[in-house]
Amino acid sequence: MEKYIFLITDLFRCYLSDKELIYLTSTSKKLEKLKEQLYYNDKIACKKIMHLPYNNNFRCVVVEYGARWIPKNVKFVYYRFATYERETPEFLFSKITHLELDDYHQSNIKRLPPNLSHLILGKRWTEKITCDIPLTVTHIAFGNRFNRPLEKYMTKMVTHLSLGKKFNQTIEKSTLSLVTHLTMSANYDRSIDELDLSSIIHLTFGYNFNRPFNNVTLTQITHLTFVGNYNQPIKNSIPSSVTHLEFGNNFNQPLNDLPLTVKNLTLAFKFNHSLKDCGAVTNLTLNVNSDFIPIDGISLSVTHLTFGFYFDQIITGWIPESVTHLKFGTCFNKSVKNIPSSVTHLYLGVGFKQPRDEIPKTCLFVLHGEI
Repeated sequence: MEKYIFLITDLFRCYLSDKELIYLTSTSKKLEKLKEQLYYNDKIACKKIMHLPYNNNFRCVVVEYGARWIPKNVKFVYYRFATYERETPEFLFSKITHLELDDYHQSNIKRLPPNLSHLILGKRWTEKITCDIPLTVTHIAFGNRFNRPLEKYMTKMVTHLSLGKKFNQTIEKSTLSLVTHLTMSANYDRSIDELDLSSIIHLTFGYNFNRPFNNVTLTQITHLTFVGNYNQPIKNSIPSSVTHLEFGNNFNQPLNDLPLTVKNLTLAFKFNHSLKDCGAVTNLTLNVNSDFIPIDGISLSVTHLTFGFYFDQIITGWIPESVTHLKFGTCFNKSVKNIPSSVTHLYLGVGFKQPRDEIPKTCLFVLHGEI
């Protein structure tokens, strides 16, 4: 048993949650011994595990007000209605790598763990961080009310940055020069032409952003997401390195000038242009209204076609023969007997009530239910 302990625990970890793992290891005396050799990574309140003999093996915990105990091997700590510095034993400071403060945490932060890598601040957090951000921090996420100059909080090691809803400060040119993953705030609607975004790989704009994108240098970007109001022409604005492109509800522009590098495309409610010529897109997701019908069909480059929650239209005649994977959302409830014979994988939502015998025999894999 001991010889294969690492293999067994790795296999368990691939398929089971912490709760399932504990249930499984409770089924025999031999498996029971594994409990003290396993680490548990799902978030759980300290008060729920403090009585367990293997309680120090929990790495992700919720600390509530008045907590008297925290696991010795903890890595991720979430503070709920608790004062971060008061509730943390001194011996744990150097072990904490992930720190998350809840929405009501409003006290000044005067000290941060020296080995911290992820810092997540609550939605209501507006206070200053009066101490230095450790150079070990690579991920920072600010809450919805944060709207202070950004420069004080950025170190040379921060690669992942998420800005809360209300942030709308001017950002100095070099502040984001080493950031690879950036999520802008919902309120941010300033020009980004002067920013150094040369390291950005994943970029998400917030709800209010709706500015031309032509003069921005993004040589490394592969994933570009616009949420909400963005509705600008795409000609000469989508970098040729982009492979994943997602538009929000207000986007309604022609796709003729889509770069051939874009393989994954997501469109939403207001889109009402041709999908016949959308570059070399292979994976197309349409989060559209229930009455959406493509103007002149869908590009033959598409192999994976997904319809969103509300779509519920007769599909006869306009799904291309190139599609092999077809997925419908919750509201879809129309016949699928005339889908192309090329479709081998069919996913149907919980709202689908049509006769099962209408599903073509060419569909080798069919999933019906919550997707």
